[in-house]
Amino acid sequence: MTLTELYTAALQEIGKVASGEVAEADDRDVVEQKYLSLYAMLEAKNLVDWGVSEEVPTYAEQPITYMLAFLCCQAFGVSGQKRQEMGVLGALDAPQPSIAERQLRKLAAKKYYYQPARTEYF
Repeated sequence: MTLTELYTAALQEIGKVASGEVAEADDRDVVEQKYLSLYAMLEAKNLVDWGVSEEVPTYAEQPITYMLAFLCCQAFGVSGQKRQEMGVLGALDAPQPSIAERQLRKLAAKKYYYQPARTEYF
């Protein structure tokens, strides 16, 4: 998924852009800044394995879309039930981990290989 597609998908999730519509440049700029913040948070938690300017891998498209959409809620005036639903889907570091965070953590855990420390003594 290209970053442009990601930004549009996030705006569609919160209802700012209808399916098939193109986001306005100002709206894309806001979403881009939110993505940079999200990426930095995920990178600090070792939950991304692609570059900030690279396409989002297929396996991470849905969780990243949900997380980005949730981060955009306040900026685009999404509140009430819709914001609560987006939090369940995409909040990061919430008391109850969101669906997206659980998905990313599972994917990251699959890539972790335990290597015991060397304990050779000479």
